Amino acid sequence: MIALLKTKLDHVMKFIRNKKIAIIAISVVALVAVIASVLINGYYNRDISSTVDVIDRSHYVSETPVIYTAFMPVNNSDQDFTNNPVWLKLQAMTNVKFNFISPIASDKSDELLRLIISSGDLPDLVLNSTAGYPGGFGKAINDGIYIDINPYLGEDAPNYQRNLLRYKSKLTGIYTENGALPGFWEIYNPDDSVPIIGGMTIRKDYLEKTGLAVPQTIAEWTTLLRRLKRIDGMEYPLIFGQQNGVNVTAEFLSAFGIGAAPVSTMNPVQQLFYPVNGKIHYGAIEKGYQDYLLLMNQWYQEGLLDKDFGVRSFTDLFERGQLIADGKAAVNWQYSEWNSAYKDERGQTIEMVATPMPKLNVTDNDVMWMVSRRPNTGKLISITTSCKNVDPLIRFFDFLYSDEGIMLQNFGIENDTYVLVDRKPVYTAKITDYPKGPFEGIGKFVNNNSAVMFNLMYSRDVQKQLYGENALKMKEVWLDSASLFNMDYDLDINDSTRLIRIMSGITSYVTEYSIKSIIDRNAAMDWDKHIQAIQEMGIDEALAIMQKAYDQRRGSVE
Repeated sequence: MIALLKTKLDHVMKFIRNKKIAIIAISVVALVAVIASVLINGYYNRDISSTVDVIDRSHYVSETPVIYTAFMPVNNSDQDFTNNPVWLKLQAMTNVKFNFISPIASDKSDELLRLIISSGDLPDLVLNSTAGYPGGFGKAINDGIYIDINPYLGEDAPNYQRNLLRYKSKLTGIYTENGALPGFWEIYNPDDSVPIIGGMTIRKDYLEKTGLAVPQTIAEWTTLLRRLKRIDGMEYPLIFGQQNGVNVTAEFLSAFGIGAAPVSTMNPVQQLFYPVNGKIHYGAIEKGYQDYLLLMNQWYQEGLLDKDFGVRSFTDLFERGQLIADGKAAVNWQYSEWNSAYKDERGQTIEMVATPMPKLNVTDNDVMWMVSRRPNTGKLISITTSCKNVDPLIRFFDFLYSDEGIMLQNFGIENDTYVLVDRKPVYTAKITDYPKGPFEGIGKFVNNNSAVMFNLMYSRDVQKQLYGENALKMKEVWLDSASLFNMDYDLDINDSTRLIRIMSGITSYVTEYSIKSIIDRNAAMDWDKHIQAIQEMGIDEALAIMQKAYDQRRGSVE
């Protein structure tokens, strides 16, 4: 185009030089301007008319924009979906827009979801972040809350279907008892994913100050905590979030033969139980639970246990990290990914040492450790019956299981959060050097740490890139000292409803009793009255329901 204009202008200037007639020159220049205007306008008009073809529509799931309301909790206020670069790009790529309802994930977000459901004003989709729908997903479908997406597999969700078929033997409990598929499951790379997420850690330099080895038994833990307490500035050596176990932590509970915390707002009600030699147990009525409470009371009275154990939240990572950094505490339950978030006053990472699951005696068998999520699966995106335009939403989430969708959700945007090195994605300094640590960097710029449909975050290569070799070594310590199991049972609707009703009262009581017992030894010693109270609330019926589910699952496997 520019060359054509230049040729015409050369002809005009030659004409001007030859005739040297100013009036004609002016006229001709005006003519050229008209010609140029026509040519330029024609060119740009053509370009404007073809911009529709220039826009990449290859990932559009709808030719006209569609808008959905999404209930999708986040880990913290720094990780909202509305401003997340990847989710912004996904919406632009697919022509799907979302209005997000994003409370910070905790028991409060579950309460909010329950209020929304009871109001009848449902969003189009729900991210079941912790305990999921009360009564199970089969009940949610039966209650007319969620839809069964089975009919959409194949034509509208080929990528999701392909992954479900590929990993069929490794994805248990994803269907309801009636064979319904309650939504899009988060799949943790079954080919290469570390099955344990966290455990107890000690600040390394403080451990060295005590002159003691990494503790293995309860007695060794008591000795260590007493030594730590003597360090200047140390307030309460042991801290943890209330929801991680029963107001304290299930690691120490497991040492007393109890395989699952009897109180948890973060897991389905089925996971308050555990099997021993084929028989289902509930920890709060086992003798080992009293022994555990008496130990915690001893630690509390000696000032070894966090005085705020009963109210401290599981999600207050930064507060607990600051206590560790300030030297006011030294022992904490953590995900290995959190390690880089602990910084001293110079901004240097504080090294934490992973400890094996505690035992009563060194020669004891490995303690039982319940993996709270289903094997290889995590959260669930469910579509509600209020959604009036289901097909585009199905196609949107199906894209997240494609190769391109997997790359976007796990690595973000090329040349921003990652680069390709020998065809392998490598995170940039924007992620690895993020001031709050890579875990938070990933959450802010890539995937919110909340909704990743095919999750590579626990794959060994990603773990090493983000958190270093030490993260894998920490998990090996936890894995090597525990016998893992899972209670991923989807009960029938009647049993599920009854179990929730019974356990709601029991867990409220056990929570209050446990806090009282840890603070006051007399409450823990009133054990017979405690057992009687739980029995009167129907624990035998709850155990029978879980025993039936366990026997059915074991029978189907055999």
